[in-house]
Amino acid sequence: MSEVLPEHRRPVRRWAARAVPAAWLLAAGLLARQVHLPGSDVALVWPVTGLAVLWVARHRGLRQRAAVLACTAALCALVRALTGAPLTSALLGGAADAVAAGVVVAVLRAAQRGPLRLERGGDVWALAAACLCGALAGGLVSAPLLAAEPESAHAALVQVLGTAAGGLVVVAVRLLLQRPRAGAGGGHRQQGLAGPAESVALWLGGGAAFVGVFVVLDGAQLAFATLPLAVWAALRLPARATAAHLLLAAATALGGTLADRGPFAAMPAALAVATCQAYAAVLVVVAVSICLHRDERSVLTAELGAALARTREQTALMQAVHQAVTEGIVVYSADGASLSRNPAAEALLGANPRRGQPRSWEGAYQLLHPDGSTPDPQRLPVVRALRGEAVIGEDLLVIGPGGPQGRLLNVDAHPLPDAEGAAWSGGAVAVFHDVTEERTSAAAAARTRDLLAGVLDGATELGVVATDTQHRITVFSSGAERMLGRTSAEVVGTTPEAHLPPELLLGPAEGGSATGRWDLVRRDGSTFTAEVTRTPMLDDDGAVVGTIAVFTDATTQIAAEQRLADSEEQFRLAFETNPTGMLVMSLDPGEVGRLVRVNTAFAAFTGRRRTELLGGRVRDLLHPDDVAGHLDRLGRIARGERVAADGLEQRFTRPDGSVRWARTSPSLIQPSDGSAPPPPGGRRGRHRGARRGRGAAPRRPARPADRAAEPRAARRAPAGRPGGGRPGRRDGRLHRPRRLQAGQRHPRPRRG
Repeated sequence: MSEVLPEHRRPVRRWAARAVPAAWLLAAGLLARQVHLPGSDVALVWPVTGLAVLWVARHRGLRQRAAVLACTAALCALVRALTGAPLTSALLGGAADAVAAGVVVAVLRAAQRGPLRLERGGDVWALAAACLCGALAGGLVSAPLLAAEPESAHAALVQVLGTAAGGLVVVAVRLLLQRPRAGAGGGHRQQGLAGPAESVALWLGGGAAFVGVFVVLDGAQLAFATLPLAVWAALRLPARATAAHLLLAAATALGGTLADRGPFAAMPAALAVATCQAYAAVLVVVAVSICLHRDERSVLTAELGAALARTREQTALMQAVHQAVTEGIVVYSADGASLSRNPAAEALLGANPRRGQPRSWEGAYQLLHPDGSTPDPQRLPVVRALRGEAVIGEDLLVIGPGGPQGRLLNVDAHPLPDAEGAAWSGGAVAVFHDVTEERTSAAAAARTRDLLAGVLDGATELGVVATDTQHRITVFSSGAERMLGRTSAEVVGTTPEAHLPPELLLGPAEGGSATGRWDLVRRDGSTFTAEVTRTPMLDDDGAVVGTIAVFTDATTQIAAEQRLADSEEQFRLAFETNPTGMLVMSLDPGEVGRLVRVNTAFAAFTGRRRTELLGGRVRDLLHPDDVAGHLDRLGRIARGERVAADGLEQRFTRPDGSVRWARTSPSLIQPSDGSAPPPPGGRRGRHRGARRGRGAAPRRPARPADRAAEPRAARRAPAGRPGGGRPGRRDGRLHRPRRLQAGQRHPRPRRG
């Protein structure tokens, strides 16, 4: 994880990042200028170009690179000036070093099309070519200086080879040291690397061999005999260890040569150093190429192993899917032989035969069209797929050992590509899906749809209109056509606003049904009132997919409701304004005798308010001696027995304690069909009885108990007074007081 620095420390780090490469460049230049040709200003070793290449390659922008190259030129000129070179020579040499570094970076970016790297074997050859081009470009810039040297040819050769070899060795070793360790950073772990013992042997043996060849054995022409050691190290050591090994070998060879030791000591100084640098360059190119090829091969081997593992995993997955899929899958060879079948295919078609041609399929099972006709053998799906034709969704009736009725299979057949050496090359694959149940369900759904269409067409008194979520009409029944005067072809696919009121089908949007009445307009402009029920249509997930409206002509119903309302109003007025006391009692089980409705005259007769009477029972208003007869009579009525409709005289008690006589005549309220009321506990919920109360009870010969219960004033009241009195006979008939009118009350009898 990168370190997050405070704001005040970031400029310091940026300047440090710039100063460190400059310091390395300055130090390497000062050290290299200490070793130069005798009597010449040309350095024998020049690693400055490689350091400059690494410094320039760290920057991306063109302006930044130009600035770094300018710094490189200035530093190299400063190094030459500090080591005694004339100012003109120093400036020209610094410019040559900057040009060489710039050319190397430009060539590498053009060849690698990206940042500087060593990943493949070809990268080291690109680096060698770039370093050579940069050295030649720098030599051209410094040509005037080289021409002034005593041995200009040797000086030019030393400068070009020194610049190229120095850049190659420095850049190659640095890039190898930057490579990640084997297995680090999520990479693969390389196979075939040397163990600890072999690594020690390589380091000790290689170091001893290079020291012996270039230092101890003076003059022995064994320089290129050390190449196998470099190759061995490149093959068995990691990239970083290989880079260190190469750096040690190059430093040993160059140090021995500069000390006039080793195989190149017999040559002139310029040629000896040039040859040593060429040797170091060859050593680096060969060893780094082998190391990169080894790493690349290791990467490819690891990728191949991973690919094989993924292939095996995919193969196992495909086999598992092939075995578990519910559709039958059969693979055929180019000659029509069945190569493999999954368990689903074996369940549908039977076990896989050893060999079989298309014409022999009928021996195992019979293939028919869904209508029972025999298909052309050359038009079967698999045969057509073997000819290169793709067949999708063709139904075949397969009659085999599974049953004489057969199974209806939907077949997809596709040709297979040519694959050299594969048994299925040029064959076909067929997928069989059992659609017997689906087709049966579809046929049943079609019959249901036809039945529904017939019902809709036959229900001429019922209009059905359906819309989708876009409010387009999708169903328009024959009843709707008759009532609205429009055809289905005319309105289906349009919005209802053009033909129907928007309220008819635009709701309810969510759950539940809604019923209402709307005035619909026929084609001729006439209107009628319709009873409309709107219901949302839902799919299997409960989402609304449309609305359906069912409506009927409510004109006759509205007229009947109006007549019923008029009749109810007439009954209410007659009941409420009748001067005779009237009441309605319930005959429901458990509520027999409970008051349901009373008129004003009855309330005035009993001396109570109507709100006090409603919900009470009649027996609570009667004289205790009349309760038993009342209950007996009411029970017979509730049981459906006939009760005489002639008047029955009963006594009612008032809140003030007075007693009123009334002649009651019950009437049974029966259903509209005239049937008798059900017995108690039956399914009818409520029956009502009517009782008409007359004015003051008639004076009749009373039993002693009755007369003892009457107040004295009531017994002495003159006949004909509303408060009581004895009944008398007139022309042999019994005379009774007049009836009470609505709102009248009997005067309270006087006490005396």
